[in-house]
Amino acid sequence: MKTANEIMDIMAVYDVLKRSQLDAMFPDGEKEIGYLIKKKRLFSSNDGEYLCPTEIFEPNKPLIVAISVLLNVFSKVKYHAKGTMPAQIFFATDSNDYEIIYVEQGKEAIISSIYNTGGVIKQTDDTTNRWLVIENIGQIEKLKSSIPNVTRFAHVKDNGSIEYLSNVRKGE
Repeated sequence: MKTANEIMDIMAVYDVLKRSQLDAMFPDGEKEIGYLIKKKRLFSSNDGEYLCPTEIFEPNKPLIVAISVLLNVFSKVKYHAKGTMPAQIFFATDSNDYEIIYVEQGKEAIISSIYNTGGVIKQTDDTTNRWLVIENIGQIEKLKSSIPNVTRFAHVKDNGSIEYLSNVRKGE
């Protein structure tokens, strides 16, 4: 039951995941997921879309979307964890560290100010790559020059699909 324990470790980190996300993380874990549901260590939402280690489902949209972004590079990920504000997720590959930050429409100034006020995040040796998840393409202009090391934008379309915009840097 090594996989069952790994699944519960992931659920302890992220709390609520879409079933499809957990299936993507554990492609051979269907039996273990069923076992965990049967033993009431995991609970399924009424529609079956979400899984949670408690019976109280409170999906966190920014985190759920950030996990979808993470899953697009999951085979290269060596480590991942829930991020600290403003990041939803921190992850590492063999060569780089990344943050996935969900920026709600209208919250660009708040997120930008975290990096520009001399606060705890503003560091001269900061090499963390940042992927910003945006709701509207118009957010790019407001964000690309105010947050350091933005290497990718992920645009969440109205239908829920994600469009990736790479190499969007200052002045481009």
